[in-house]
Amino acid sequence: MTTVSDLLGLAIKAHGGLRRWDELTSATGRFAIGGAIWGFKGVPGVLADITVDLELRSERVTLKPVGGVDTHTAFTDGRLELRSTSGNLVAAVDDPKDAMARLPYDAPWTAMDAAYFASEAWWTYLTAPFLFTYNGFEVEEVQPFVEAGVSYRTLKVAFPGRNRQPHRRTVLSLPRDRPAIPTHVHRRRPRRSHRRELPQ
Repeated sequence: MTTVSDLLGLAIKAHGGLRRWDELTSATGRFAIGGAIWGFKGVPGVLADITVDLELRSERVTLKPVGGVDTHTAFTDGRLELRSTSGNLVAAVDDPKDAMARLPYDAPWTAMDAAYFASEAWWTYLTAPFLFTYNGFEVEEVQPFVEAGVSYRTLKVAFPGRNRQPHRRTVLSLPRDRPAIPTHVHRRRPRRSHRRELPQ
């Protein structure tokens, strides 16, 4: 288990504590996932009414419906599958992370591309900050900042390296006086030259 820093410990306590987290194994929620990115990528409304089922100890995520009312996606172990409600395999992508990385920045997405992006992102969003105590994560408190009059403490998180890919990095920013409300999780992939560098 990752050593829990002071800031990470405060965030975990504010979200219910590790003891309660350890009693849970899965989660389900219904979401309206929107924003400018979906229109930019040519799939507006693709996840406007979606049910997310996920396991909390491993990156296994199901989104439904995707690609039609009778199909859903299942992401696990580096593979994304599109399946019918009866369980039949409709389509599959091995190593969708690599497939997405090969797309030009302005290339349109398919519904499966959107599902992969959302599966990766929402598993992180819905398991943070507890996720950052899992084996292989590296955490470090970095320079705080003030935004709109609110003082934030900032935690830099390095994800474990997987499939020979560069480490993913995330910045978790927490209001100094309310470490659970709100929580901002910013995903950073340093190999993209157009993205802002993390604080050093």
